[in-house]
Amino acid sequence: MRLPPFGAGRTISVVRSLSWSWRFTHPVSTVWDWVTDTDRLNRSIALPAVRFRTEPDPEGGARQFGEFQVWGLKLRWREHPYHWVFRQSFEVERAYLSGPLKYLKISWRLLPLPDGGCEVVQSSTYQTSSWIFEPIAWLQMRIETRRGFLKAYRRMESALALPKPQPSSVYAPLKGDLPELTPRLRKQLIERMRQSGVSPEIAERFLEVAFGSQPPDTLRIRPFAYARLWEVDPLELLSQFLRAAKAGVFEMSWDLICPSCKGARTRLSDLAKMPDAAHCEQCNLRFGLDFDQSIEVSFLPHPSLRTVAWVEYCVGGPANTRHRLTQLRVPPGGKIGFDQELSEGTYRIRSPQIESTWLIEAREGGAPELKVALSRRDPQEHQETVQIGKVAFGVTNTLKHEALFILEEAGWLEDVCTGAMLLSTQEFHELFPAQVLRAGQEIQVSSMTLLFTDIKDSAALYQRVGDAKAFEIVTRHFEILTAAVKKYRGFVVKTIGDSIMASFYSPEDALLAALEMQTEVLASNTVSIKVAAHCGPCFVVNRNDRLDYFGTTVNLAARALGFCESDEILITGKMIDDPLVKDVLSQVGRSAIQTVRELKGFEGEFELYRIQPIPKS
Repeated sequence: MRLPPFGAGRTISVVRSLSWSWRFTHPVSTVWDWVTDTDRLNRSIALPAVRFRTEPDPEGGARQFGEFQVWGLKLRWREHPYHWVFRQSFEVERAYLSGPLKYLKISWRLLPLPDGGCEVVQSSTYQTSSWIFEPIAWLQMRIETRRGFLKAYRRMESALALPKPQPSSVYAPLKGDLPELTPRLRKQLIERMRQSGVSPEIAERFLEVAFGSQPPDTLRIRPFAYARLWEVDPLELLSQFLRAAKAGVFEMSWDLICPSCKGARTRLSDLAKMPDAAHCEQCNLRFGLDFDQSIEVSFLPHPSLRTVAWVEYCVGGPANTRHRLTQLRVPPGGKIGFDQELSEGTYRIRSPQIESTWLIEAREGGAPELKVALSRRDPQEHQETVQIGKVAFGVTNTLKHEALFILEEAGWLEDVCTGAMLLSTQEFHELFPAQVLRAGQEIQVSSMTLLFTDIKDSAALYQRVGDAKAFEIVTRHFEILTAAVKKYRGFVVKTIGDSIMASFYSPEDALLAALEMQTEVLASNTVSIKVAAHCGPCFVVNRNDRLDYFGTTVNLAARALGFCESDEILITGKMIDDPLVKDVLSQVGRSAIQTVRELKGFEGEFELYRIQPIPKS
């Protein structure tokens, strides 16, 4: 191998470039998610772990700095934000502050091939801090780094041929990654999970997750992701995870999610330690908490079984923020154009350097292109509609400094179990009754459905049949209502005399539960009940060491109950507007009769919808 001329009468280094490529038999759409996971990729080729820190950027957002030690030398650098276009290309640029390098830029391009595969072209441009480091840097880049990446791509190519490739097969493990699971400990854990109600098949799979996964895969174990992998019901698997956590195999984690990067910036094992707000250093963003928008529930192996450290190798790659389709560094006064494929849905454009945002709907008949000017004048939220499929974007930076352009999906990430989902399940409260907020704390839920019931003329029932018989009837009625709530993934918040208050994550589940209550109580031929439900934002609080809800949504649902007739369900206009609620009514062949009422304590009139029982034949 012939080396390039180094030094040769120079006192400064020169900029050097090299590139290599790998051909995959798989399409760009498959390869993108794995190649862009630069954290896992860097780890798998045994690059050093990085210590990252951030500091506020006076122009908006944050500046990222990293450091590690190699060849006995400490390298420190400023890492500029990654620049990428979804399923096309990505790159990162580092400006070094100390060590043998002065500058480094690595870029990847994913090129579709006629045979359906793709070619990954990886290029590196670098400059050393002194010419004396050039030979070492050239050998490191040309031999070690290139060989490491090509070896990783070879393993990736083989792993992607599997029916359901997983990170443990795609990325090479490091020595000492997996702890030992002795036969004795396996037997003990299986028995503990069995006693907690975990099925034998799922218990075996849980042990594989806890002991057979590489450390990065155990830091945020998402039940819904494994439900998709194992092809089981997501909420049933969540229930199994809760039982395994009760058995001490997993530990539950409340993750405070940054609304910008979607990263878990704070993780808590105890709900009582929940702060009132959180701060993301990486985005330089302080945000309030919402159980439905900024709190995720995940799991990790119980610390008594396995200790997993949070070690970072890269924090800025596209896979670290999968909701971001495109992220561009736009120079001051610069313009960038790109094409992006969009599916039907809602997207957002924003920049940490300005206050304006763009909310975009991709739907049939939308515009084929969109021009965006990043400016601090007249901050506002723009509403735009674009077509489904290829959209041509044009971005202009009118600022006097670089701006970061971000095009992202507006909703939650796939496979996320929000805090609101967990709070609306009865099993969580039964298994972990001590998991409550601290006294006096209030945390918002952006959407929850509240349901109230009451027995019609309960006082007359006690007079008619006597206290003992009436108590028996009322108790049986509570059993019917509770069973319906649990069946449709709800939570009985409390009982109030002969009534219950229940919460549901989705309006359609609340309606299904109400219909079952109506049918089953009618079949018992003992009492007549009234049911009312409403959905909307509310607050979660700690009352008498139990989680409870309060706010306008709660009050409106309770007030609506007063207009409900015997054996009737009353839902609000906001619920009837939900497409899934309409689907439920259509599927069960029921109609909703509109009425307009004034509710005590509220201004104006409200649309209410009566759902009457099916007449007995």
